[in-house]
Amino acid sequence: MTVHLQTDSAGNTYGVWAQRQAMSCAIASMWMAMNQVRQSTSVEGEWDLAQRTFQHAVQGIAWAATDPGANGAPRTINPGAAGQTGSTSDAMFGVQGTGPPIWRSALAANGISVVTTQANGNWPHRLNMTRLGARTPALVGVGWWSQTGGTWQRNSGHVIVAAGTVGGAIVYLDPGGGVLRELPNNGRYGTTGWVEVVLYLS
Repeated sequence: MTVHLQTDSAGNTYGVWAQRQAMSCAIASMWMAMNQVRQSTSVEGEWDLAQRTFQHAVQGIAWAATDPGANGAPRTINPGAAGQTGSTSDAMFGVQGTGPPIWRSALAANGISVVTTQANGNWPHRLNMTRLGARTPALVGVGWWSQTGGTWQRNSGHVIVAAGTVGGAIVYLDPGGGVLRELPNNGRYGTTGWVEVVLYLS
């Protein structure tokens, strides 16, 4: 896990984790958001600590010797060999990912208060910008959607952090590449992303 220092247009600097492991965006985003609430910092060597802290974020499954991070740095999981059942954390990270109930319980177990809003098919799902502040970020679940012949299909998802606001835009920290983006509050992320769920942290 690499930490990129990124600065928004107002001069605020953030440590943005760049994920190296597929399906690790939720843990990276939870860790960034928790550090913002606590006003602490993250460094490269804290990946193991992040995995231990959120080990039960993978459907309550404890880490085993073959789990990512068990021997130090994150590793790549072969989705074809991970299984489809969710009975191992390899399956969760390599194939299925995690979801909002898991994020909520993991954060609450670490003393973070969470208020959740969901799109539930009501698009666009905009963030409540008045909730975002220096110690009150939000975890944002984005779905990647495509439309073919009038039919919408969800292809996969991603988790990012809404770290604050600048000039009417939302400052997003994205572990996919470790980048900071300032985007309008229009319920979208990128060209195919739609905001599906928002967890406001405090």
